[in-house]
Amino acid sequence: MNRAIEKEKQIINDVVEKAYDVLAFPPGGMPKWDVFMSLFYESAQLSLRVFPQDKEISLLTLVEYTKAQMGNHLQEEGYSESPVSNDIEVIGDIAWVRQHFIMNFSNGRKTHAMDIFLLVKKEDRWKIISVASDML
Repeated sequence: MNRAIEKEKQIINDVVEKAYDVLAFPPGGMPKWDVFMSLFYESAQLSLRVFPQDKEISLLTLVEYTKAQMGNHLQEEGYSESPVSNDIEVIGDIAWVRQHFIMNFSNGRKTHAMDIFLLVKKEDRWKIISVASDML
């Protein structure tokens, strides 16, 4: 495989893993929203089922997502997401990542889910433009 493409895939993987990493917080804490939002274009759209019990997919801006993610008393309980495996495809200055991950709730419950990230490279930096997600 082309070394340049492999390098781009590693950079993209790092962006995605950082998004999961900064969402983690202990009981009483908060995600690192400033770092999280820096990984996205301001106009990014998120289409996802925020919690496993949600009846339908929510269509959210980044700001709406930060509020929705802290629902269901999550701040008091703590939360993290663990990446499991992914598939990355790069075509020029666009990329997609199919990411299997686990939602880790403080009560020990774990829920497997899938994120589909779309990324765009502008000014030599990969950032997320969209995420679609649902439970497996």
